Formats: sequence, C-alpha cells, structure tokens
Amino acid sequence: MSTVKFEAIVENGAIKLPHEYRYLESRRLEILASVIDETVAPKGSTLYTEEYLEENWREMVSKALANVDVDNDEWKIEYGTYLMEKLP
Repeated sequence: MSTVKFEAIVENGAIKLPHEYRYLESRRLEILASVIDETVAPKGSTLYTEEYLEENWREMVSKALANVDVDNDEWKIEYGTYLMEKLP
C-alpha cells in the first residue's frame, strides 16, 4: 500500500486527482480527508463532528424513526424501492 498527500476541492461530489497522481485513476482508494476550509452548513441543516455522531447516533436514529408511519403505503413503496436498490 502506498500513501499520497495533496490538496483538492470537492466539486459535485468528486475529487480531481492532480496530474502526478493520474496513475490512481480507476483504482480502489481509501480516502482520509482533513477539511482545510471552514465549512458552512446549508441553510436548515447542521454539521456534526464524528465524536458527536459516535456518541449520539442511537438517539438520532430513534428520533428519526419515531415519526415514521409504517402503515403508510407511500412509505412502504419508498422503503421497499430503497431496499431493492441495495440488493446485489
């Protein structure tokens, strides 16, 4: 395994590789990102730290699922479609 370090801007969910690292195209990579710029959360959303998520994920999921009406046909269709997309 080799390690490289470079700065990049994420654009539309993609990271452009610098020219000297083009040999990494179409290869499987493990990415560790350090955010350099101060990130601003989109209006109406919140950014959480990894530590906060690790400590509070159960409560967050519980609250999110508390208002789900499982007898709602629309929800069943959306969730079923989501699960079908996950099948190999």
